[in-house]
Amino acid sequence: MLNITIFGIQSFNCLRMKKLYFSLFTLLVAMGSAQNPLLTFANHAPVVGDSYTRTQVDSTGAAALATITGSTSVWTFTTPITRTVTAGWYNAVNTYSPGTAANTSTALTYPAASIAKVNTSDKSFYTTSSSGLEFWGGKITIATVAADFLLSTGVTHAVYPMVYGGSATTPAFTGTIASFVMGSISNGSAVVTYDGVGVLNLPGRSFGNVVRLKTRTYFDYVAGVTGSVTFENYDYYSLSNSKHPIFSVAASTITSSFGPPSIQFFAYVNADYLAISVEEVSKEVSAFKVFPNPAQSDFKISFINENNLPASYEIINALGQTIKSEKLISQKGKSEYYIETEGLHSGIYFVKTTVGTKSSVKKLTINN
Repeated sequence: MLNITIFGIQSFNCLRMKKLYFSLFTLLVAMGSAQNPLLTFANHAPVVGDSYTRTQVDSTGAAALATITGSTSVWTFTTPITRTVTAGWYNAVNTYSPGTAANTSTALTYPAASIAKVNTSDKSFYTTSSSGLEFWGGKITIATVAADFLLSTGVTHAVYPMVYGGSATTPAFTGTIASFVMGSISNGSAVVTYDGVGVLNLPGRSFGNVVRLKTRTYFDYVAGVTGSVTFENYDYYSLSNSKHPIFSVAASTITSSFGPPSIQFFAYVNADYLAISVEEVSKEVSAFKVFPNPAQSDFKISFINENNLPASYEIINALGQTIKSEKLISQKGKSEYYIETEGLHSGIYFVKTTVGTKSSVKKLTINN
């Protein structure tokens, strides 16, 4: 009887301790999640129809950002963002489409369920699921010769959910290369790490709670020539604003028995980083227009005020700050107003017009 009672008490206490440990663990996880953004399928995985424009920029200073890790990181890229499409500077519109439609290689067949990120010079194939994002290959240039490559297994580029400090290693893989000859891939290795959370400062705008993912992929190849390929990517995400990278640093080293290695280092920004999360709506206020756009010394706003309701406007900068506002003299029907840009520096702004209870926002570029 005594033994049974003691056993019962011990079991009860053990059960209570387990519940206590579980509660503490849950609390700690919740606290960690509150401090650091959680990477999930919903806020990160691309889907067919997604599209964003990536602008290549001067990479000066980008290498230093790649070395910064930790949960209180501050990444500052102050190199001016140049958007002129000239040699070495370009805008690439990345569109996600069904992998079967994008697969134009007759020699390689990517997974039927894949989606392809396609632009004018690049093509990459991925599969997504509730547990992660996997990369299967795409286009590559070896000794000035374009080739397609297909990996034997999907290389993990993210796991869902993924917390700060988390990482995933892809088991050793092989693959196939198709160019002017068929080739093979061997000794493949890859790892992805969620290695940073912090503030990303770009010219004209700062982002808080930014997540950085580092991916490194390596493999040897034989395709008429022999060599190795190493990709290192550092992608910075503002998950509350966009599932696509705000800023990226990409390094690649491709060796070849044909000649010296090809070593490349690039930096990219999301072309719309100044406007991301600033909603534009044009259907609320009837016939709302802002012109000329771009503007210099002044611009005009026009709309239809059907019921002669109170009207006003605000000018909002890229940081979301209202820097100018004014009530307008209401007039029934078509209304037009001139607004001077004195005191406004060149850059991107948003003009918000309110008529009664309805509001509309339009993007405006000012070139003073």
